[in-house]
Amino acid sequence: MRTPIVAAVAACVLASLTGCGANFRAQTNTQYQPADGVSDRTSDIYAINTLVVADDDSNGTVVVSLINQAADADKLVSLTAEDSDGGGIKVAPLPSDGIELESQTAVDTAFDGTLRVNGESVTPGTLVVLTFGFQNAGQLRVEVPVVPQGTTYSEVPVATKRMSVVKDGADS
Repeated sequence: MRTPIVAAVAACVLASLTGCGANFRAQTNTQYQPADGVSDRTSDIYAINTLVVADDDSNGTVVVSLINQAADADKLVSLTAEDSDGGGIKVAPLPSDGIELESQTAVDTAFDGTLRVNGESVTPGTLVVLTFGFQNAGQLRVEVPVVPQGTTYSEVPVATKRMSVVKDGADS
């Protein structure tokens, strides 16, 4: 008679212990981003895993996957950058016709080096505020980390390009 009672008690204890991690605050219920960059999904254009890869000379390449969630095509027409103190960072001009963003399609900027920045504050370990300007979706402002090129981002082209400081829509 004792064996069935002990087995029943053991089964109840075991069942209650296995449920300890399955409450509303379980780690598997928490979304997190296992990446270096920052993602922003607040606009019709998603900016996924956004960061700046920098070299030792304060040159950087903006790495981002832009995903157009709208039904119609859009275009990236401007990019501005500033440091955490609000100072302007030089930005390489975009192609004259912008960067086309087809509907439901991702555009990755990591390997073509189209989006380049330069400035004293473009050093690994700092944060940079990027403002993406889209033809239809308006502006998207994202604060992103600056990371070293190192081995992880060795294939991302980082070098100087003709730059201009763009602040409030005016070149300086």
